Amino acid sequence: MSGSGSKSVLELSPVLIPYVLGFFIFRGFFSNFPLYLQLKFNLTDVAAVQMWGEIGSVAFFFGAISRLPAGLISDRLGRIRSFALAYTIYILALLLIYFTDMSIYYMIALSSIRFGVNTFAMTGRAIVSTSNRDKGLKNGLLSAMVGLGSFSGPFLFAFILDHYPPDTIVVVALVIILSDIILFVIMLNSMPRLFRKIYPDDEPETDYTGVKMVRSTELTSAIFLPGIRSGFVLFASAGLIYGLVDSVYSIYGYNVIGLQLSIVGLIAGSGSLVQIIWAPIVGKLYDYVKDDNMRVLGWTISLIATILIALSKFGLVFFILGFFVLSFGNSTYFTMEITRIGRVVSKSQFSFIFGITASMSILGTAIASYIAPYFYRIIPEGTFILTLFISIPSLLYSLHMKFSKKA
Repeated sequence: MSGSGSKSVLELSPVLIPYVLGFFIFRGFFSNFPLYLQLKFNLTDVAAVQMWGEIGSVAFFFGAISRLPAGLISDRLGRIRSFALAYTIYILALLLIYFTDMSIYYMIALSSIRFGVNTFAMTGRAIVSTSNRDKGLKNGLLSAMVGLGSFSGPFLFAFILDHYPPDTIVVVALVIILSDIILFVIMLNSMPRLFRKIYPDDEPETDYTGVKMVRSTELTSAIFLPGIRSGFVLFASAGLIYGLVDSVYSIYGYNVIGLQLSIVGLIAGSGSLVQIIWAPIVGKLYDYVKDDNMRVLGWTISLIATILIALSKFGLVFFILGFFVLSFGNSTYFTMEITRIGRVVSKSQFSFIFGITASMSILGTAIASYIAPYFYRIIPEGTFILTLFISIPSLLYSLHMKFSKKA
């Protein structure tokens, strides 16, 4: 790694620990909660998917409407206090899950966790948006931390569900959060400068064509910048595809394929491992490849993934490989789009635009969680097949944006 890259990693180090463990808890619970419900209440797979569809759709919908406020809170409250708020929300939500067993309380708790991870995510990305160097690499590093947390959380919690009472995952999560707080305080002392609430000089950057980008600082004006509105649409599509797969993936693997819980968790988590290596590479590659080409690459990979996962009934290899390839596609597209926002909009507009963009993705996931049980009841592979019919128009739309230059 170059000297500049090494400095960027060191500079970002206090953000990486809460990013990993924040997504560890979030992905660990959201990937395994259908299995948690099935085991705790002795439900059938269809009943578990239905119950999770109700709980998950509410949690993701709240996540969609709270994404932008989470970014604005980070701007107004400050970076350190925003992380402290996220930690507090996690602890209260986990206690609510442990001491209650009603759907309404699970909705509140998981909605709170979704808001907590929003706060972690928006604060981390906002910190990178105010950086003066290596934004692509830093966004890639954050995506890699998402991948690391999203691998280890689902696997560990699935392993626990395989060997211990369901509520053990809540106790383990509380211990992890308390350890996370200690690590964050230690790391914070090394690089407190990153957590300034003020913005550095808001000079326009140079895009890949070498042309200076002239930017307004009005929040709403950024919506009309090139590529922003098409990003809203594509983020919603990506969220819809991911939500359809994730909402039934663990249930399908356990009940239809007959895998052990820990194996299902390992597969679900391992798909995220690609982000650890691939996302930083994409972030650096983005310095040399045009936006439109990166978009098309990401959606081409996602189309291949949905074809594979739609064939899950024909073999375990399709079930596993489809999830892995989808992670490659998401990592390519999301890293590119987030970095692009940071380059196109002014630093004071970043939380606003990224908040809307990410909200579209979470809204797509919320819709997916709501409709997934209906397709699962028709045939278990129904939700997987539906993703194929979403990825095709998304790729065509990306190609249209590339050749029309009207985004």
